Amino acid sequence: MLLGSTPFTNGAGSIDARVSPDSSTLSVTGGASHTITTFAVQGANLTELSGSPVALPAAGAPVGLVVL
Repeated sequence: MLLGSTPFTNGAGSIDARVSPDSSTLSVTGGASHTITTFAVQGANLTELSGSPVALPAAGAPVGLVVL
């Protein structure tokens, strides 16, 4: 379990967060910002991956994630 807070500061609110099955990444939907941000998980530390966040279509509204 990650303690503390993530560096996720888009100001639009997160909707959902999921850790990958191998616990190596954390993906967060960005709510009103229409993005998905992914972090590398190393112990209790998070590092935003290059190329992240990924923009979603403007008409979309992310409400959850499935991480495979």
